[in-house]
Amino acid sequence: MQECNLTKITKRVYIVGFILTFLFFLLNILLPYIIGFFETGIIERKFILIIDVIYEMYGITCHQMPERSFHLFSIPMPLCVRCFGMALGTVTASVISLCRMPQGTLIEKTSTFFFLKKDTDHWWVIWISFALLLPMGLDWGLQQISSYNSPEFMRLITGFMVGYLRGTIFLSLVATFFEHLDDKKKRMKLFERL
Repeated sequence: MQECNLTKITKRVYIVGFILTFLFFLLNILLPYIIGFFETGIIERKFILIIDVIYEMYGITCHQMPERSFHLFSIPMPLCVRCFGMALGTVTASVISLCRMPQGTLIEKTSTFFFLKKDTDHWWVIWISFALLLPMGLDWGLQQISSYNSPEFMRLITGFMVGYLRGTIFLSLVATFFEHLDDKKKRMKLFERL
């Protein structure tokens, strides 16, 4: 019975995670289209304030440099190419969470996202995580210390890798937290009955 309940909690976490990450990603793609419609006069001016606020919210985590962003209707997306890749990687992790429903400890959940067997040494999770982080770290670091300017494809791929890792760890942490919270509530109810 307990395993069945953990599955329900875990499933809810993964569904909510998918919905939130998908909306974040979709909004990034739709905003330039909305602005394009605004410029053609289809959308009223009052909506431009809402769009500006949304762009500012995306700007909390992204530099939003137009020359490093994809453009739609000649309008830059709210996320640069690397952050767009990170958002895409996070959405991919949330889709995989729905398909695979990772369960168990935090490390076991994370290893499921990496398609490792259940009895695989947990050090593989650390090595794979490091391997996903390293290319972006090297790419970013080289740009900071030299005149090297990575192409958009490199930024997209390295962003995707880190975004996938971010989604994997975040979804695993949240699912584990809610499972422990539910387990704690059950223990409290048991003590109340005694």
